[in-house]
Amino acid sequence: MAPGEPLQLVPLDRIRQFVIDLGGKIRQAGPHEHGGHFLALHGHEPDHSWGLRLLVSCGMTDRAQAAVDVDFREVVRWSTGGNKWLVALRSRPGKSVDRFLVRWVGWSLITWGYARAGGHPYQPTLLLQTIGARSGLIRTSVLPYYPVGDDLVVCGSNGGGPRDPMWAHNVRSDGHCWLRIKRRLVPADAHVASGAERDRLFPVVSGLHPGLQRYQDQARSYGRDVPLVVLTRRPAR
Repeated sequence: MAPGEPLQLVPLDRIRQFVIDLGGKIRQAGPHEHGGHFLALHGHEPDHSWGLRLLVSCGMTDRAQAAVDVDFREVVRWSTGGNKWLVALRSRPGKSVDRFLVRWVGWSLITWGYARAGGHPYQPTLLLQTIGARSGLIRTSVLPYYPVGDDLVVCGSNGGGPRDPMWAHNVRSDGHCWLRIKRRLVPADAHVASGAERDRLFPVVSGLHPGLQRYQDQARSYGRDVPLVVLTRRPAR
């Protein structure tokens, strides 16, 4: 929409149909540096060009453009080796079941599935509860962890895709977090390792995480490094 062009009013039913038609083609493409969010489109129909103009007019396509060409189904297929049941486990219902298991049993079906598919032993897994950077709500993620000294390290591989996971953005915004580890809730502080600290940690964690270098190489092809997040448990009071 060019400056001075009359505002195009779009009926609500057309907006609704726009979303329905695109379905999975609309996805969140990462946090805007000013706190907003992008939408990335994997294609559009000619009669939905107003939708693209809407995104452009909102300044929502600059950074998202790099992700438009990335089909996240391909990212999932790459990270799962095309294993269909692992793909199913990464669905929203599968992740909900996994969170339940880690919370109440202390064991992750998804971590076990990836370990089995890769021929690696099961890696102990925790629930990381972070504070949403935008919402301020508690967000919960299931993550394998790797002990390094007195700290624990979790990796934001995100399937080797082009974006850091949202929980990593949350940690950058607010390092206060909680760990559900071995069914116990533990307060902790988190930070994303950088510079010399990351250089020191990466080979150590790579020795514990057989797939980390592979994820790093894939993520680097998109221009990012896999975040290594250090979790320091707070002393009991």
